[in-house]
Amino acid sequence: METLQEIALFLDTPVFLIQEGKTLLSESIDNQTELLFIFENTTDRDFKNKQGERVLDKLMQALMAKYPNLSQIAKTEIVAEKNTEWNFADTSLKKVIVFSENNAKQIGLQNPVYQIFEQNNISFIISKPLEIIETQIEEKKTLWSSLLQFFEG
Repeated sequence: METLQEIALFLDTPVFLIQEGKTLLSESIDNQTELLFIFENTTDRDFKNKQGERVLDKLMQALMAKYPNLSQIAKTEIVAEKNTEWNFADTSLKKVIVFSENNAKQIGLQNPVYQIFEQNNISFIISKPLEIIETQIEEKKTLWSSLLQFFEG
C-alpha cells in the first residue's frame, strides 16, 4: 500500500486502490443445498461426452439409478472463484465433490484424489476434472468406485 502511494507521487493521474471483497460460499448457494459440485471453470462443468450429453448429468443419472434418494437432495454446481471465502461450516452441506486437484488446493483441501474425508461434518471427495474422467477409463472406474462409497452412507 505504501509503495502504491509513493508511486502515485510520480503520476499525473490519481491512483485508487480498490480492494476486492470476499464472497461467502453460504451466500453463493441455496441454504437447502446438501450436495455441492465445485468446478475449476465453466468448460469442465459443461463438458460433454461424444454423444453430446453433459458428463456430470450422465454420472448423476447412474448414481440416482443406484441411490434413488439422491434425486430428492438439493444440489448446486459452482465454479470456484478466487474471491470466495469457503465457509463450509456455515452451510447445510452434507457432501462436496471438487473436480480438480488445483481447485481443491485453492480452497484449502490437501487430500489425495478419490479419497473420502470429512471436515466440519461434511464429506468431501476430490476428483480429476470431468474432461479427464470422461477420456481416461481408469480414472472413470476409480471415481465411480469412490462415489459408490461416498453415497453409501
